Amino acid sequence: VFMQENEQEFEVIALMAKDFLAIPGASVAVERLFSGSRHACADTRCSMKAATITELMCAREWIREGLLVVAGLPPIHRV
Repeated sequence: VFMQENEQEFEVIALMAKDFLAIPGASVAVERLFSGSRHACADTRCSMKAATITELMCAREWIREGLLVVAGLPPIHRV
């Protein structure tokens, strides 16, 4: 409510809030993460802690999005 009433006064902050706080109702990316988590949580990795699986899933997505570059590996290019 505050931002709706003061959007004109705090225009930059309002735009940032819309970018960072927007939550899509459904997303293909979320479905891809759930599908990928099946592989991360396979029987061969059953001793991994939840935090480690989370880090693995984040790193995998960041590499795919080009936000994380791993030394020795070429960047992934989208077609």
